[in-house]
Amino acid sequence: MAALMLLLTELNHWFSPKEIWWFSFLGLGFPYLFIVNFCFAIFWLLQKKWWFLISIFALLFNFNNLQNSLAWSSEKSFSASDSSILKVMSFNVRVFDLYEYNPQKNNVENEISLLKKEHPQILCIQEFYTSESPKQTIYNMLSRLQKEAGYKYFHFYNSLTLRNTDHWGIAVFSDFEINQSVDIDFGKRTENEACYCDINIHHKTYRIVNTHLQSVYFGKRDYTYLDNLKLEDDEDMNAGKRILRKLKRGFVRRAQQAETVANIVAQSPYPIILCGDFNDTPASYSYHTISNNLQDAFLVSSNGIGTTYISRFPFLRIDYLMTDKNISPVKFKTLNEQILSDHYPIEAWLKLN
Repeated sequence: MAALMLLLTELNHWFSPKEIWWFSFLGLGFPYLFIVNFCFAIFWLLQKKWWFLISIFALLFNFNNLQNSLAWSSEKSFSASDSSILKVMSFNVRVFDLYEYNPQKNNVENEISLLKKEHPQILCIQEFYTSESPKQTIYNMLSRLQKEAGYKYFHFYNSLTLRNTDHWGIAVFSDFEINQSVDIDFGKRTENEACYCDINIHHKTYRIVNTHLQSVYFGKRDYTYLDNLKLEDDEDMNAGKRILRKLKRGFVRRAQQAETVANIVAQSPYPIILCGDFNDTPASYSYHTISNNLQDAFLVSSNGIGTTYISRFPFLRIDYLMTDKNISPVKFKTLNEQILSDHYPIEAWLKLN
């Protein structure tokens, strides 16, 4: 059964969740299925049973998913003073801890300090929040990132406004002039969005895409159920069904959104640099759809698993930084020294050819 599930995982990126949605569950569980099958292969081999060949076949059949999930590369040598090197960061800031999810005090100041210290030349933020309220000056992020972090140019896709002063969305900050910006509306049934900015960098235009694909929107009740997983009564069954409905809706909507972003990438007249929180793993339909004809900077210039999402389930890499193949990622870093959000920031140093 474990081998069959792993075999079907490889088919996940060929079939849209709009057609066969349950394949996406297998993609979500790919790291664990791979480990289980690897253990079975070793066990049956030691037992001198031919069954080990079944697990070996399933492992080899999923070599593509393994390549996308595990990086084997290393940092390339480069000079920090080289003007052709561009530093880019992608960071889901979780609305700068507006709702105080993080037990650390003054977490918003820690996030600002990190952005000031790292100062990527291009900064893509998901779950951005800014406030114009005189009572919330600490959260006037548009002003603070310009004044304190030194960004001269920015684009903010304001997808939600409340009380005429509080704004949510995604944002791109840049040391370079933004020629034009376009917002990508995923529709009224979602709070997720994307945008792109055409930016002039050293007399050449690059298209910077920032995307935040469909969230699952698990609530406190859902996490409580997952922490105490059981199916003992109708209440447990209803909770399980509710979680399945949310996952299914997320898989289907992400597929549609990924196809929209992939079309933007395919039609671009300029080289692409794409940042985003996909809310999906490298074994997913969304990842394969968007990454087609792009390269994953983590895979090209780093090593390991590259976990970016902090959750009850380890090994989840759902935040990505991708580029055209004529751009060379020379270094990639996951900033996991401190927990500032439920996502780790990721950054890459790119050599612009």
